[in-house]
Amino acid sequence: MLGESWQTRITDLLHRASARRDKSIRAARAGLLVDGQAHTLPASTMKRQIEFASLVLLPIIGLAFLLAEHGGLIDRISGLDLVENVASRFDKSYAPGASLPVYPENPEWKPTIRLIERYSSVKWPPGRQPQTIARMEAKLSEQDGGGYEWTSPATPVAVLFRRWPTDTGQGIPKEEWAIVGSIGDLHSWIQRSKNRLHFLFTDCFMTAMAALLGYWLWRLNGAQEHRVRRRRE
Repeated sequence: MLGESWQTRITDLLHRASARRDKSIRAARAGLLVDGQAHTLPASTMKRQIEFASLVLLPIIGLAFLLAEHGGLIDRISGLDLVENVASRFDKSYAPGASLPVYPENPEWKPTIRLIERYSSVKWPPGRQPQTIARMEAKLSEQDGGGYEWTSPATPVAVLFRRWPTDTGQGIPKEEWAIVGSIGDLHSWIQRSKNRLHFLFTDCFMTAMAALLGYWLWRLNGAQEHRVRRRRE
């Protein structure tokens, strides 16, 4: 009898320890383990937090992104403002500093070469790395007396695998450069990149977050309904 009593007591202790362990694991996964003690967050509180996130925080985040986008902050973070400076230089043929090339040590280099690599169909030859981004001589360009100038958007933009000299580049072997697009293409790629960032954040990220929060609310509502049915039974 004594052996059975001890055996029953040990079994009961093991069951209690197992129950406490399972409760702690569930609470820890939910982030509710404090000082080694499991705490449960009321479903109503979690529901209110999720509703606050979906109804208040998400719109605020979306508005903040739109304001940052409108104010040019997103362009500065992504480097597109620097690429726009390059495109603006290439648009000019007469003003001081017009059509200046871009070199690897320039701050415009990385965002511009990244844009070209993303949208141009031209691939670099094996073992060769670009050293210069330049605009070729414009076949059509005009300037009026007021200082306004126009350069044909069809003017080619080239990448050279050597440093472009200060002259027109005549005599550079064909294998040392490649036309990657035109001035018009460069402007188009800038706009496509802006649209891509807008799509990734406002369309993909915001929609995914709204769907995730909606799913959590659906789970909580289902759990509450289940508890109500059990109480009624």
